[in-house]
Amino acid sequence: MPRQRGASSLLFCVLFLVFSTSVNATAVTNQAHSKVGVIIPFYVPSTSSGWNKIIAEKKAFANVSFVVIVNPDSGVGPSKDPNFAKDVKEMQDAGITVLGYDWTGYGSVPQKDVEGNMSDYAKWYGVNGIFFDGMSASASKVSYYETDSSYARALKFSITVGNPGTNVNSKLYNIFKFLNVWENHNLPSTSNLNTGESASQQSYIANGIKSFPPPSKLDALNDFVSFVFITSYVNYGQLPSYFNSEINYLSHT
Repeated sequence: MPRQRGASSLLFCVLFLVFSTSVNATAVTNQAHSKVGVIIPFYVPSTSSGWNKIIAEKKAFANVSFVVIVNPDSGVGPSKDPNFAKDVKEMQDAGITVLGYDWTGYGSVPQKDVEGNMSDYAKWYGVNGIFFDGMSASASKVSYYETDSSYARALKFSITVGNPGTNVNSKLYNIFKFLNVWENHNLPSTSNLNTGESASQQSYIANGIKSFPPPSKLDALNDFVSFVFITSYVNYGQLPSYFNSEINYLSHT
C-alpha cells in the first residue's frame, strides 16, 4: 500500500508539472506579440547610430513586431554596400523584418525598373520584403500592382507593403500584405482609415509630431491598424526623441 501511494504521488507531481508548464507556455504565447507593431521608414546610410538604437529597442520590447524600411539611395542604389548589408543582417538577427524601399510613381515607373530594384534588394541585402512607395489609390492600377506583387512572390519575399498614404479603392486591398493608408503631418482620424477593412490590412505613419501623443488618442485608432509609426521628423533620417516611449506604449497594446 505505501508503494502505491508513492506512485500516485509521483504521477500527480508529473501531471502537475506538465499542466503548469503548459499553462506557462500558453501565457508566453499569448504575450508573444503586441496588438500593434511599429513600421519605421529609416532612410539613412550604414554609418547611422540609429541602427543600433532600433535593435536595442527591439531587444528591450521583444513582444513588439518591428518592420523597418531601408532606402540605401532613393531605392536600392547602383551597387551593393557591404556595410549596409551587415546592418540589415544585424536587424534581422534581432528579429526585425526589413523591407527595401521601391518607388512606383503612382503606377508610372516602368515595371522593369521596379522589378530591377526588387531583384537587387534580394541579391545584395537579402531583405524580407518590399515597401512600394508612391502607390496609386486608383482601381485602374490594380493590374500594375498585382504584377509587382507576383514578382515579389517569385523572389520569395515574405512581406510586401503598399504606401498610397491615403484611403484607396477597395480593389487595391489584398494585393500586398497590408497598405499604409495614412502618411501626413498629423495623426489620422478613424475617417482617414478604412474601417471596413481588417486591421491586419492597414498601417499609418504620422510625421512632424513634436511630442508623443496621449495614449487615449492612439487607443481609438488601434482597432483599425496593425502597424504605426509616429515621429517628429519628416525626412525619416532620424528617430524621434520619444522613440522609447512609443515602443513602450505599443508593447502594451
